[in-house]
Amino acid sequence: ATGTYSTYCNMGTLCGSGGGWTRLAYLDMSDATQNCPSGFRLYQSGGVRACGRPVTSSGSCVSVQFPSNGISYSQICGRVFGHSYETPDAVNTEFATNNHNNINGDYVDGISITRGSPRQHVWTLIATGVDTLFKGGIYNCPCTNGSTQVTQSFVGSHYFCEGAGGNFNDVLWD
Repeated sequence: ATGTYSTYCNMGTLCGSGGGWTRLAYLDMSDATQNCPSGFRLYQSGGVRACGRPVTSSGSCVSVQFPSNGISYSQICGRVFGHSYETPDAVNTEFATNNHNNINGDYVDGISITRGSPRQHVWTLIATGVDTLFKGGIYNCPCTNGSTQVTQSFVGSHYFCEGAGGNFNDVLWD
């Protein structure tokens, strides 16, 4: 026997394509009744609620899976809003040299969207704490003029990068 589940379906145009969108995940942390996925930590500041990795003395990562429940798909569409906490440093190798080129590791300060097993890269949302060139570009977005950072080969040009200048309330990737 198979179980049943409710599915959200949108027949309108999303991400430039029309009809037949199925929602696999929805998390609105502005809703106080929502909880972070298991393993994630809740961060709060000035009424803003966000989920992120637990605090550690070194780099780390946490992940959540949203199963497609056997539904076949040809496109992925989504929206992510982030908040900068402490001092994110984009794809700097200074702190994550062991995992810098590992899609399963902490290769980015930000969010990595993957699919399948083994993981296949879809999109990376990179966070940095600085908006202008800083310390020779090692903490900047790869696209910042003068930056020395380079995205991983599996990321390529499939990323957004934004700095919040250390301001938790400045929404990233909006």
